[in-house]
Amino acid sequence: MKYKNAISFKNPPAIVLGGGGNGLGIVRSLGKRGIFTVVITDDFGHSSMCSRYIGDKIFFQGSDDALIDMLLNNPDLHTYKPVL
Repeated sequence: MKYKNAISFKNPPAIVLGGGGNGLGIVRSLGKRGIFTVVITDDFGHSSMCSRYIGDKIFFQGSDDALIDMLLNNPDLHTYKPVL
């Protein structure tokens, strides 16, 4: 995964876990302030995954340990030092 519009980052991107109602509120709040967001979710079918403020989406299904491993070992997520 490569971030779209990576050159235009003014702030570090934010990684939001989950695309439900709370995640959507976070994404909207950050997006309105110009912060690029990456949502990691296990449900792409949720209506909140259609928000214009979601910069990128990662579909992930697995255990909590596997998620932590993916976050720590995915070089694309570390290129711009995102905030989790």
